[in-house]
Amino acid sequence: MTSFAWRFGLVCTLMAWLAGCESDPSVPSSPAKVLRLAVTTSTRDSGLLDALLPVFERQTGLQVDVIAAGTGKALKLGEGGEVDVVLVHSRPDEDAFIAAGHGVRREDVMFNTFDLLGPPADPAEVRGLPAVEALAAIAVAKQPLASRGDDSGTHKRELALWKRAGGRPAWDGYLESGQGMGRTLIMANQRQAYVLADRGTFLKFRAKLDLVPLARQGEILNNPYGILVVNPAKDARINVAGAHRLVDFFVSRETQQKIRDYRVGGEPLFYPLRLPVEIKSSTASTRQPDATGASFLGDGLRNAVQFVVTFDSAVISAAVRSLWISSLAVLIATGLGLPLGIVLARVEFAGRRAIVVLCRAGMAVPTVFVGIVCFAVFARQGPLGPTELLYTPWVIVLGEVLLGLPIVISITQGAVRSLDPRVAETAITLGAGRFRRWSTYLSEARLGVMLGVLTAFARCVTELGIPMMVGGNIAGRTRTLATATAMETGKGEFARGLAMGFLLLMIALAVTAVIGWVGREERT
Repeated sequence: MTSFAWRFGLVCTLMAWLAGCESDPSVPSSPAKVLRLAVTTSTRDSGLLDALLPVFERQTGLQVDVIAAGTGKALKLGEGGEVDVVLVHSRPDEDAFIAAGHGVRREDVMFNTFDLLGPPADPAEVRGLPAVEALAAIAVAKQPLASRGDDSGTHKRELALWKRAGGRPAWDGYLESGQGMGRTLIMANQRQAYVLADRGTFLKFRAKLDLVPLARQGEILNNPYGILVVNPAKDARINVAGAHRLVDFFVSRETQQKIRDYRVGGEPLFYPLRLPVEIKSSTASTRQPDATGASFLGDGLRNAVQFVVTFDSAVISAAVRSLWISSLAVLIATGLGLPLGIVLARVEFAGRRAIVVLCRAGMAVPTVFVGIVCFAVFARQGPLGPTELLYTPWVIVLGEVLLGLPIVISITQGAVRSLDPRVAETAITLGAGRFRRWSTYLSEARLGVMLGVLTAFARCVTELGIPMMVGGNIAGRTRTLATATAMETGKGEFARGLAMGFLLLMIALAVTAVIGWVGREERT
């Protein structure tokens, strides 16, 4: 066996070990023990569910998979039968959901308020104005206003306010982020723009912002949350019994008390709707940033190193999951791609050129397109819906195979085709069979082949769109380094985001070093 062959085999063995190194005994074997809950990003980012759901899981033995999205998308997931329960904050849309037969039960859970935030200098002079008048004044003053623009509950409330104001005028300062509340707040803070935000997320982010509440509070800024059970007629796999148990849990007195007592920085984020509460105005001061960009980056990098060297559980868990998912995907892509690449390089047949062009185009295909295709195929109403692979690591693996396969095929094909023709002639003259000839091609083109594998792995391990769209970014199950980095930075946790980015960099350097070792020529 050549030096290259055993080194390549060792790397494949390592990748196979990584592909099986994460085993989560907490994952239920029966779909009846899993409950899919679609919630708003603001609810997830508030941290409230981290305090509530473990109690429910211990009491019932059910595992709750939380899928965060804007209110509009969360309701769409319920309408399609992709989730069992929906927790959102847009009462007109919730009522329409029930009236259309998409849900069979709705209960009030909690509320907070919306705040119209802006820079302390208040260049539009909206301090103390009602929200509708304040928005109109911002438009007249042509000051920047950040909007979520994502059909979320917050965005729907903003649109309702504009409707009361007589419609939203067009001006260059109106900025639609199309993202969650956390990222929109960060963008507004960086641009010193006005922004409508739910109070829970604002309180969670306040230490990272210098924006302040400006508009006068009123009934129009009340923000109630409701929880809905999806109609089991949508799909036979909907866990309706578990859904009702979760709703009962949220409206129980014990949980309502936990919601009342949940605080960030000493202030409640939500108020239960089934207990008497006293709403107190905020008294804590907001952050007044004084650090320079350089010192902020330095502090973030120091915190990032601390997360890594102390083996922060969330960071390490995401790293291990990213490695085994991407390793398995690349192993599958390599097993399929190497022989196909050799065939395309050495065998002439009708349609060969079209396949080559298709593979090369696949190297640049937008990952969001692959994510959409995978969702359509593996959704409960899709052709492979009965497999129940959506929102599991396995559908991420399949999606990443689709990303890596064209890369392995194309680079292998190019590397083998560029070999000296005498390599093939010599092998044929010596009477080598097909398998032996292919082994010779791979040995001679080893550096190009390994480049293809490396490139495929690099694309898979940093992939964001597929894990987010079909994996759901579920904590402990489908959250990868890339999705965790995006989520943490969206929550303003830049130290964690830097830590995960740092890990991605270390993985890239380690893979590069291993590939260099594998491809190194034997010393003579």
